[in-house]
Amino acid sequence: MMNNKGNSDKQPNIIERFGKIVQVRWNITRNDRTDEDGITRESWDYNYANCNGDSYSEKVQGIIRSRYSQNDVEALLSNYLEGNDNGEYEQFQHFRKLAKAIAKNEDINSLDPANDRLKDLEDTTEAVIETLNQKNIIP
Repeated sequence: MMNNKGNSDKQPNIIERFGKIVQVRWNITRNDRTDEDGITRESWDYNYANCNGDSYSEKVQGIIRSRYSQNDVEALLSNYLEGNDNGEYEQFQHFRKLAKAIAKNEDINSLDPANDRLKDLEDTTEAVIETLNQKNIIP
């Protein structure tokens, strides 16, 4: 798995063009650093993906490929289908959602994997209640 990280001495733009390449940046965080002379300098850390264009699909693909190669995805899916994924599939799905939100320039701070598990629990609870109702069992 790859993970592209960058640093800048000024606040970076979310989108930057380099010829035909579009660099998308997220998790932009100010993290000032003090050098050996005691001078504090502005510093910005971020994750980034180099995309082949600025369309939504090109951004999503570039962001996903910044962390998962095609071989990684194939292995991950194969392991999941065999029941041997150790939670990697869930992490991959969360990153896909993150990539889509970044590509749409949405707030990614609300994308907590715990929210997905909560939704799954709510869906399961509703399905159980519906099944009990169909069998005339009052929950």
